[in-house]
Amino acid sequence: IVGLLEQSHRDLSKACEDARLLETFSQRLVQAYEENQMIFRVMRLLASHNAPALQLEVICGQIRDVLKFGWVGVAFNNSPRLLEDLRGRTIMAGTVPGDPASVMGGISRLAHEARESWTNILSVGSHPLATACGGEVLCDPVTHDGVTIGVLLAGGKGGDDAEIASPEMQLFDAIADFIGTFHENAARFAEQRAMA
Repeated sequence: IVGLLEQSHRDLSKACEDARLLETFSQRLVQAYEENQMIFRVMRLLASHNAPALQLEVICGQIRDVLKFGWVGVAFNNSPRLLEDLRGRTIMAGTVPGDPASVMGGISRLAHEARESWTNILSVGSHPLATACGGEVLCDPVTHDGVTIGVLLAGGKGGDDAEIASPEMQLFDAIADFIGTFHENAARFAEQRAMA
């Protein structure tokens, strides 16, 4: 009877482990589906050239919701390449914690950094913006014809896994590239309209 009880215990343990693995796999599958749907929505929004600031606000909100960040923003520098209504502007979804002046100053400084290709996780204590926000900040450059015109950033990661992981960084990088391409297309469209 002891052997039968031990076998039953092993079977029950294996069934519990299988159930946990299945639940984890299901959660990852749902998250991947939501991320793919977000990419399609972002691409559809960026196919239009009307009201770029409003489109970017919607995109920031979608990124925030799908990737479970507390806030997402895109900040532009003062590059003459930028559309006039985006120049020097910060567009946010969610509320950034911390002192608003310190946070917005940190975001503005980051948008003006002239790095061409980087994806960073800014850490509390090692970067002033993360320290001002009280948590890690994910950031990625937005470029126009290879020149940095701003930065896509997010913080306050929540959900079941509050760590910023590689898949989120890759998705964030792709969206920053989409925003850069969107801006290039919108700027060319504006030039053509001005010449007509």
